[in-house]
Amino acid sequence: MGIGLSMCWAIYREGSDKTVDKMTGEFKKTITSADNLNKKITGRWRMKNALQKEDKFKSLLETLRDWVWETDTQGRYTHIGPQVKHILGYEPEKLLGKTPFSLMPPEEAKRVAGQIRFA
Repeated sequence: MGIGLSMCWAIYREGSDKTVDKMTGEFKKTITSADNLNKKITGRWRMKNALQKEDKFKSLLETLRDWVWETDTQGRYTHIGPQVKHILGYEPEKLLGKTPFSLMPPEEAKRVAGQIRFA
């Protein structure tokens, strides 16, 4: 018997409001448990999907011939693609936390700084 049929049979058999309250409470607990399980499964699925997308994105970045980077709002590198080694001769890890200005001669950095805004 399913939950609904069991509840109907118990109400019929016992014939009291207490039985209805008890069965309704058990039914609500079952629904809540099922909802919590659904949320966990959905969360895991979303995480797995996000990780797969991230892996595809990383794979794409590593196969490009271009140098791809990301900066924070202060202009500091937060991600450096591996191609920087071939293009500029720097190991990606050495540039993390630095700004593009650290790669320029001081005069050029001063000139360009007035033209770039990081947001």
